[in-house]
Amino acid sequence: MKKVILLSVVSVAILAGCNQVTSTNQEQISTMPHNPMCNSEAMPGGFYPPGEVTPVAEKAVDLVLNQIASQSPLKQITDVRTQVVAGMNYAVEFELENGEVWNAIVYQSLDDEFSITQQPTLGKLCP
Repeated sequence: MKKVILLSVVSVAILAGCNQVTSTNQEQISTMPHNPMCNSEAMPGGFYPPGEVTPVAEKAVDLVLNQIASQSPLKQITDVRTQVVAGMNYAVEFELENGEVWNAIVYQSLDDEFSITQQPTLGKLCP
């Protein structure tokens, strides 16, 4: 009988310890950024953190500007993130002279053709 009670107490203690580890893991998961694109560290297969504005990124933004119906000219490109695929994805964020901030994702094929893969959206890329 004493062995059964001792075994029960040890089992409860072990399960309580396991539950605490799970709680810690849940806290870590909940503090991760919602959008993997917004991670500040590069991940294999993911978007690389913000880099410099290259002529190719400017060309991607020009394509998006032709798509949106705004009379306001471009003020600045505020964020560019890249992802290597069978070509290159450019996640771009830019501000217009009227203060609007837009974002979109543009794909550049290996043949150097550009297409918008995520339609322009009003708002920041990574809030």
